[in-house]
Parts: sequence; structure tokens; C-alpha cells
Amino acid sequence: MISILKRIFSEKGFILKHDLLDSENHFFAERYSKNQFDFYLVLFEKISDTSLKEIRDKIDEYKSLILLDNQDVLGIDKNLSLLIVLNVLDERDENKIVNFIYDIEEDPYDFKKYVLPYDNEQLKILRDNTNGISDNEFISYLRNRLHNSEIFSSFKNNENVDEAKEFDLISKFFIKLPFLTINYEEKEVKDLEQEIRDGLDESHLKILDVLLDYSESEEFDLENILKLVEEVEK
Repeated sequence: MISILKRIFSEKGFILKHDLLDSENHFFAERYSKNQFDFYLVLFEKISDTSLKEIRDKIDEYKSLILLDNQDVLGIDKNLSLLIVLNVLDERDENKIVNFIYDIEEDPYDFKKYVLPYDNEQLKILRDNTNGISDNEFISYLRNRLHNSEIFSSFKNNENVDEAKEFDLISKFFIKLPFLTINYEEKEVKDLEQEIRDGLDESHLKILDVLLDYSESEEFDLENILKLVEEVEK
């Protein structure tokens, strides 16, 4: 899984470092673009050899090390994200993992945190399917799989087939990594918007227009969005 995540980050223009922590199961990724920059600490853990509590305990230590090593970088504390890639070896751990993901990702303190669980079968399927794909086409392959309606149908119907298992893993990449985007054809977007509008009453249509105007002009800010919606509902 380390090699797959490295391919994704590298293709999106991140520079990877591997000597930040005293562990082989990590890498640090940084990307600078004009006046913006992103930093990710990516950790690879297994439920079997690391308890969930131990992972929590590591987070504060890792953040301190990162900030110390990059103390000359202005704003790193506000642009730092943590991705925990969690290898799940036993399906019986599912409930425990769901609670762990919620606790980690919903914690408002320190940096942004994401947990990406996967199993070895999913990993093998993705590896086998991407062995011959060049590094600059890897993300295109992931997007194409997400766009495949037949594969999505298998996933949606919980079919026990390789395509559905791979889809589950690929969808997590796009959910947990905000810099990954899905490209939709303009016609598909317009058709979807019209379908949504047809199902809304007048008040909800006003809210939709506010949200669409906001998304085109500003970065996502939940608090500001809620204020705008409240004004429309008055």
C-alpha cells in the first residue's frame, strides 16, 4: 500500500520525504503551488500489531516532530494533514474501527486527520490491475474505475466480486484525499443539477442557488455557509 499511496501523491506534484520519523512505515509529503501549500504525514498501521490507543498516542508526538523539523515554514501548523492508512486483518474489528475513525476524524484539535481502512484482498486486486500502468496514468485509472457504471452497480449491490472490492478501496482514496477530484462531463453535471431542482420546493431552490453561487466564488467554510442559509430562510 505504501507504493500505491506514493504513486498518488507523486502524480499530484508532492515531494516525498522518508526520514522524518524513526519508522519505515511512513512518508511526509509536501507541495507548494503559488501562494498555497499542503503537507501530509502518511502513516501505515496494522490493527494486529498496533492498538488503536497506541496510534492515538503517536499523533501528538508526530506533530511536534513535524513542526520542529519545519519551523521555518510559515503556516505549516494550519496546512498539515494526517492520513492513517489502516490495514484491517480481521472483519470482526469492523465496529471497533468505525468508532476509531469517528474519534480521530471528528477531533477538532491539532491538524486535519483522515483514516483510510483497507484489507489485503483489496490491495492485491488493485496491484494486479495497475501493474502495467505508468505513473502519470495511475490516477486516470482510478477515476475511470469510479466512472464505470457496471462496477458501481456491483459495489452498490454488495456483490462479492473483485471489481466491487476494488471500487470500495478506490472510492476511499477520493474521500480521504481532498486533492483528488472526479472529472464529470459538463452534460452530466447539468442533468444532475436539473434533476435536483425538479425535486425541490421554492424555499429549497433559493438555498440551492446560494450554495452554488458560494461554491463558485469561495473556499469551503461551513460556518459561513450556515449563516447564508439562515438568511435565506428568514
